[in-house]
Amino acid sequence: MNKFITKTNHFHKPHIWILRSIQAILALLILYVVDLQKLGNDFLWIGYSLAILLVLAFFTLPVDELTLDTDHLYFEKKSIVPFFNKTIKHQISRIQQVGVGANSARIGTYALLDPRIRRSRMEITFKDNSSKIYDLSISKRESKEIASKIRQLLS
Repeated sequence: MNKFITKTNHFHKPHIWILRSIQAILALLILYVVDLQKLGNDFLWIGYSLAILLVLAFFTLPVDELTLDTDHLYFEKKSIVPFFNKTIKHQISRIQQVGVGANSARIGTYALLDPRIRRSRMEITFKDNSSKIYDLSISKRESKEIASKIRQLLS
């Protein structure tokens, strides 16, 4: 692998895990207040099972990362569970242009479970006139910096 020109490192930053902990605590609190108090003792295991699954989901959701080296652009999704890790690699030489857009729209109730505050959109147009759009939970500023560095590599 070539030397990295730039790489985001959100997976190892504490604010990601603090936010996920707060989300998990709020989900447990809401679940306790709404569901568990209405269920009888015979059905408490359903509520607790749902709460455990919800907390696990918050902590295993992948974190978006972008990595750029002299030859490739990598879109990575990192999770604490290796099964959910995913990397998409694009050759810089096949890219015609890169654009970064405004924050993409949130999806209703899903936004309560995973509010991606720093969401940005990156569109890559390839030399064969195909394109790919990525919605990322990376700040627009970081996306613009990486797009600018890709443009420098293309010229």
